[in-house]
Amino acid sequence: MTNQVFHTFTPERLRSSHKVHRQTGVVLIIALILLVVISLLAVSGMRGATSAEAVAGNVRTTELGMQAAEIALRYCEDSVVQQITSSTPTSTPTILPYSVVPKWSERNAAGELVNWDGTASTAPYALPLTLVNQPGMTTTYQRPPECMVEPLPVMPAGTTTVSTNSAFVITARGFGPEVLAADSTRSRPRGTEVWLQSHIQVAGAGTGTGTGTSTGTSTGTSTGTSTGTSTGTSTGTSTGTSTGTSTGGGDDGGDDGGDHDGHGGSHGGD
Repeated sequence: MTNQVFHTFTPERLRSSHKVHRQTGVVLIIALILLVVISLLAVSGMRGATSAEAVAGNVRTTELGMQAAEIALRYCEDSVVQQITSSTPTSTPTILPYSVVPKWSERNAAGELVNWDGTASTAPYALPLTLVNQPGMTTTYQRPPECMVEPLPVMPAGTTTVSTNSAFVITARGFGPEVLAADSTRSRPRGTEVWLQSHIQVAGAGTGTGTGTSTGTSTGTSTGTSTGTSTGTSTGTSTGTSTGTSTGGGDDGGDDGGDHDGHGGSHGGD
């Protein structure tokens, strides 16, 4: 005869057995928190990479604008020196007449630079694009750099007369590659702009006193007398005292009609 054992389960015992096998979901909550943290780190990394790329692009466009402005500044400096000292001067850029209020900084009531932007802006000289875009390569610049040349009043040593034909202030403006070409109204450019300015003084420029035309090298005092006005070009170096009036240009040095050591064509930029 087989003995059978019967187990009797009360409601309380059944509830306790269910509690043993119930899951609370803590692992799921931790996994979701870790997923959110990883997602935030990924988004932060992507934003950092995007910001670094934007900064690198801005640095590039600024450097290209700086290079364009430097090219315009040096070009205009050399052109001014050639206009003053060379026997076959260039006609560009035009040296503007002296103005008490510098034209490069003149503004209208709205604060706009009227001599650079707008329909009345005819003062700046735009360089040829071939000077900034290298041949055989992809075009970098759409708008050429510009410059403006104005006389700078100075009083030469030993005189009481203000001269405006020996010192000059040169202002240059370069653009980044994203700046579009100037339109018919020369509206203000949108994009990267770099401004540079220098002051130069050309030795031997202007009218002074001299004894005429000298050739060769003189180490003493010239005693010749000029009875009128002579115009010529000196081929040597002369140091002396003048009693007449002469106007000339010295390419290799010489007395250009001034009480100087005659080295025309040298200049310095601030």
